[in-house]
Amino acid sequence: VQVIKDLDRRQTQDENAMGQIKFTYSKFYRINGESTQNRGVLPDISFPTAFNSDEFGESALPNALPWDVISSVDYVPVGDVQSLIPQLQKVHQKRIANDKDFDEMVEDINEYHTNSEKTTVSLNLEKRDKLRKKREQKILDRENARLESLGLEKISSIDDIDNEAERPDPLMNETAQILKDYIDLIDGQKLAYVKEPQQIK
Repeated sequence: VQVIKDLDRRQTQDENAMGQIKFTYSKFYRINGESTQNRGVLPDISFPTAFNSDEFGESALPNALPWDVISSVDYVPVGDVQSLIPQLQKVHQKRIANDKDFDEMVEDINEYHTNSEKTTVSLNLEKRDKLRKKREQKILDRENARLESLGLEKISSIDDIDNEAERPDPLMNETAQILKDYIDLIDGQKLAYVKEPQQIK
């Protein structure tokens, strides 16, 4: 848990204020004793992301508190998830291979990574204008494909895009699909009875 504190005890807001300091004053632990520090809660099935936690997360800071383990509490695991992960992963990969929205999201993420690695930029107006038009055309083509799938009239300019219109969220949709896959795999049984609970001490 991190907090920001003023270095000036007078709590003044004038231009001579001494500034602030951000520090970690406590850590979260899961019931199995594992800290979430630096690692968070590791996913069984991960999604692509534009941001690398090794670069932007707390773990990237030089003096971040380390991940560690303390004594666990007594708890009863419910449901045998780990044995189903390979099947869930297989179905997930097969589904996103044919998911246009997910594919476009991955394409955007890859493009972001490519652009973020560039160390130079063209100052030539003609080249920059050409790149801008190319990006705008890509946005327009995607929007018209979406409108066509809904039986709506196409547009001729990105200025005509309705930014308030509801659009598919590939991450949320796929998360819901994975949950449905899991429910299907346990054959409709109640989660608490998938596996005989055993207390862990």
